[in-house]
Amino acid sequence: MKKTLIPIILASLLLLTLGSSTIAVEGTTDDAIETSKKREFLQGGVEEAKIKIQEKRQEIRQHHQIVRAKIAQHHARRLEKRFGAYHQRFTAIIGKMAKRFEMMEDKGKNMDDAQVKLSEAEILLTAAKMSADQALSTFNDVDANDDYETQSELALAASDLTQDARTDFKAVLVLLKGAVKQAKQINY
Repeated sequence: MKKTLIPIILASLLLLTLGSSTIAVEGTTDDAIETSKKREFLQGGVEEAKIKIQEKRQEIRQHHQIVRAKIAQHHARRLEKRFGAYHQRFTAIIGKMAKRFEMMEDKGKNMDDAQVKLSEAEILLTAAKMSADQALSTFNDVDANDDYETQSELALAASDLTQDARTDFKAVLVLLKGAVKQAKQINY
């Protein structure tokens, strides 16, 4: 019994596979047409999706440019306040020190070295103010309509000018401290 069942099962399986392949061959042209239509439909959808993605990327870039410009404007306003305060304070200190040095000279003390440091500090303060003004104008030049490279170049240039101004303001402070030390040595 086993010997007769195995060939029968194999024969029926073989017929089933041959029968399905003939059906598949007859249906391939319809399937191919449907598949090509689906492919064309999907390709059109892909093209539309690519266009939408590009539009969204452009929209995001424009938003980032606007944000970068706003950040630069905000930074310029903060620096304007800070550098303005530095300039105002140092100008007041230099004025007070000049009056004090004049009073000490009237008392007969030699304040030449301290006066030299004070005048150097005044000159450097003017240079620091000019560097600060250049940095502020460069930060204000960053425009939302500029591309990323232009905005980056302007921001980097403004940052360098800001560092120069900070360095100059720090040097003014060092010169003023030196002038005070010399005045103290002369006074005592």
